[in-house]
Amino acid sequence: MALKIYNVGLSSIKLGSISNKNNINIIVGTYDGSLLGYNTEGEEIFSFSIGDFDIRHIVEDKYGNIYVSYGNIYVVNEELDGATTYLSSPTTNNTYEFDIDANGNFYTASSSGYTTKIDSGDNVLWSYNHGEQVLSVAVNQDGNCFSTSAFDNSFIKHDLDGSKEWEFFGPSDSVRAVTCDEYGFSYCAARDNSVTKVDSSGSQVWRNSSIIPSGRIEDISVDIHSNVYVASYGDRIVKLGPDGNILWAFGNSNFNKVSVDREGNVYGLSIASNKLYAITSDGQEKWNKDIPSIMSVYSSGNNVNHR
Repeated sequence: MALKIYNVGLSSIKLGSISNKNNINIIVGTYDGSLLGYNTEGEEIFSFSIGDFDIRHIVEDKYGNIYVSYGNIYVVNEELDGATTYLSSPTTNNTYEFDIDANGNFYTASSSGYTTKIDSGDNVLWSYNHGEQVLSVAVNQDGNCFSTSAFDNSFIKHDLDGSKEWEFFGPSDSVRAVTCDEYGFSYCAARDNSVTKVDSSGSQVWRNSSIIPSGRIEDISVDIHSNVYVASYGDRIVKLGPDGNILWAFGNSNFNKVSVDREGNVYGLSIASNKLYAITSDGQEKWNKDIPSIMSVYSSGNNVNHR
């Protein structure tokens, strides 16, 4: 099972293969340290508190282990009643977001300005200094990492040693989020309210800057068919086709995060209204839940390395 979210500080929790055994499809983290799991029908499977901190990001590895972050990385106990520290290296401190590759290596984006690759033994394999806080990081099936830092209207592709392979400039304002698919393409969402698709050599495939009439883009996610999902604060959730054209738009709210599962169900999170929305693949509301202090969300199949 898999779940994805935005902004993290590293604290890791390991669920083992619990997600698959218990039909958990969506995992939600809150500002006050609660972790909740739901199935596709919105039925609660588990709920417990990890500690008094923000759960800002959630990622799954290929074995179905679930990791959460804040300051350190934590892994959830199989009993679904707590978490154990997994990574606690100084390099995981102040992490905004993280991702995991197919070999179990972690890639962290920190407010101290570094994108760092760390193995499961807590050893730093490489670290890249951006000079300012890193907002978003993603890794593809080939082990290439993509990252962006605050105030840069660009994002970087790192090679396997962490060096800059290329830097893509396209948006007219800072890039907020990056992600990638299993076909070698990467995507960025920027403060100019554009989403751009880029090929493996760093060339633009398409750019759509007419996605939302107001508000600001906060997050993006990509499914197995290279459809792109956009969450915007002050506007809506939008689905773009592989060619970048709008397929549907949902809601009129303050959406902060978006995640998509293997079946194409979409989950939109609104921090302002403390709600989680489940949306069908054709853009219809399936259900919604009031979740106090909601902050992050992850759904099965959202991690490109573990679909």
